[in-house]
Amino acid sequence: MALYLALEELRLPVERLRTDFTRLRGRDGVLVVVNPLQADVSKRETEQLKEWVEQGNRLVLFQARARAVEEDKKPKSGRGVRVSPRRSVPNDLPGVFGLSLRKTGDRSRKSLAVSFPGVKDAGPISVSGAARWKGAPEGWVTIARDDKGPVVVAGKVGRGSVAAVSDPTLVSNKFLPTEHNLRLVIALLLAETRPRTIFFGEHHHGYMISESFWTYMGSSVFLWVMVQALMGFALFFYSRRASYAGRYGDMTPERGRSSLEHVESMAGIFESCKASSVALAATVERFLVQLSRTTGVRLPRLDDPGFTRAVAGAPQVSPSLAALLEECRTVVRGPENPERSLYLARRLGAEEASAEAVRRKTLHRH
Repeated sequence: MALYLALEELRLPVERLRTDFTRLRGRDGVLVVVNPLQADVSKRETEQLKEWVEQGNRLVLFQARARAVEEDKKPKSGRGVRVSPRRSVPNDLPGVFGLSLRKTGDRSRKSLAVSFPGVKDAGPISVSGAARWKGAPEGWVTIARDDKGPVVVAGKVGRGSVAAVSDPTLVSNKFLPTEHNLRLVIALLLAETRPRTIFFGEHHHGYMISESFWTYMGSSVFLWVMVQALMGFALFFYSRRASYAGRYGDMTPERGRSSLEHVESMAGIFESCKASSVALAATVERFLVQLSRTTGVRLPRLDDPGFTRAVAGAPQVSPSLAALLEECRTVVRGPENPERSLYLARRLGAEEASAEAVRRKTLHRH
């Protein structure tokens, strides 16, 4: 394109934009769009482009009438050939900024005077009479026009600006060098200040950069959807990690001690506190529990002070054992007598061993 090469010779920062308008985010400068009719401009692109301009950037648009595609001719019986209505490719970039084109039917070229703020000694430009703007939004200025309508208009859009030309042939290789066309284009590009970059939109002319699937995903809203989904899965599996690893088991050692440690500790306490009667009472209680399991006699009866009379003739319980328990209770209630307490405890131990031997012998017979 002659305009691109001319700006390069003038050492202006030009760059070819071969991706859609959504890639302008985060890039400042001026965008040159010349009749993008090779590929459709999506609604998302137009929204992103308008937002980009409102953020303080500039769009210079050269737009002709949208190309028309004629439907296949379909014969209708008895009436010859019938031509269906023509439809237009939906590239309505001007409409996003409140502009619309109308066809004049005049394809001849003419010279028009230019009234551009800040440009001294502006000469005429050469334009085609094929199309004109129907009008300009409120607050916009008309830079060039004739009796058929405005050709070049410009106005503010948010913090940015737009310049629109109804004749894209003005920047074609054939007509750019004629009259003051190049001077007008440079004035439109540098209207306010020297831009950081001048982008030439070539994506909609078929010059596209092939993108991978992941590049597309990274530049679209699907990236955030994927990130949120991955975070959701991570939180779910983290919360379920115990059920997948197995039943939860506490690695902290259980508190407490074994029965043997307990007995030894109690014996030491009783000995240091001179509490032989308490030790004997504990031994009697344990013996009664074991005796209840062996004889089948309920524990409340065995623990009754009148046990000697209550169990006379009870199976597997001898009168001598009843007398021994009665003596144990007497020693527990009386003053401290360690020797007697130790003697009675040993007898209880012997009785317990004897009862256990009888129980095992009985089970062996059966």
